[in-house]
Amino acid sequence: MIIKPADMAPQAPTSHARSVASAAGPHSASESQHQGEQGVFLPAFALWVAVAVLCAALVVGVSARASERAKAQSFADAVALAGAAEGEAAAAEIARANGAEVVSYRENGYAVEVTVVAFGVQATATAERQIRPAE
Repeated sequence: MIIKPADMAPQAPTSHARSVASAAGPHSASESQHQGEQGVFLPAFALWVAVAVLCAALVVGVSARASERAKAQSFADAVALAGAAEGEAAAAEIARANGAEVVSYRENGYAVEVTVVAFGVQATATAERQIRPAE
């Protein structure tokens, strides 16, 4: 038997198949496809919101820690300058006024190196006293 291309063409559904499809309704095929997808949006959205909140919390935590580190370094700089200009007592007073604690104070000639702890962060700074000739 030889099959011709015209014999292979798809045929239109019979009148019985059309009546069964129309009795089931026009949307029944698409409804059955989406039936398993119902209720997926809310859990997916909740997961997305949870991830976004965690990322925001991480960014806030990291930026707060960086800000504390910068403040501690600023306090250490101020304490070192006070120590170089007026000595250890002045350095300790500046540290207390800023809510920091001097954990190390070293003088080496005209240079002063201090280590302070503020906000749970340790910072070190060095300052040098400069003596200018009288005019």
